[in-house]
Amino acid sequence: MVAIIANQGGLKRQEWLFPALLGLVILALACLGEWGREWLRFDHAAVAQGQWWRIWTGHLVHASWYHLLLNGTGLVILVLLCPETIRLSWWMLRFLLMAVMTSAGLYWFGEGMQWYVGLSGLMHGFFLLGLRQPALRGDWIAVACLVYLVGKLLWEEFIGITVSNEAAIGVPVATRSHLFGALAALPLMWAEWRWPNAAEAPAADAASGSD
Repeated sequence: MVAIIANQGGLKRQEWLFPALLGLVILALACLGEWGREWLRFDHAAVAQGQWWRIWTGHLVHASWYHLLLNGTGLVILVLLCPETIRLSWWMLRFLLMAVMTSAGLYWFGEGMQWYVGLSGLMHGFFLLGLRQPALRGDWIAVACLVYLVGKLLWEEFIGITVSNEAAIGVPVATRSHLFGALAALPLMWAEWRWPNAAEAPAADAASGSD
């Protein structure tokens, strides 16, 4: 079964700490309102002028509270569906590298996209990384989730119809960010397969709940 269903002992600290911190960050930044969103969003022209922080912060601000709620719910589902016992430092590396690669994709291949906000692009990458191990172990729920995720990406890319509620979010859904977020997870997936000990928390730390 999926890890959380089989995990009778509850979630370990390494499994929920980074998603919880990320959730708190996006909530805090949402409180900055429109000013914060304008200053932090990924903006093609501003990045070209040297405002590099937007490469990362654009993924942390949202178009509306509903948009924030969707991505916050996604973080909860990520932890419950595919908890991973990995180092906090590796979680942070995942975020930093996927944000760079996703923003690079939007910058060069965004088809005229002028600005972007939201965590959903990176969430697609996080789910790919999280579902990989249980899927390889033959967990049919994880396999089904991966099939759905890949199918969703193909649908959005080739059919061009988003499954998200654009009217409720308040802006058009940047489906290309979903594709770039998923692609950004692939080199990390290879790295975690090649050097598993770099990502996984030591057994003693996992048992004690420290990082």
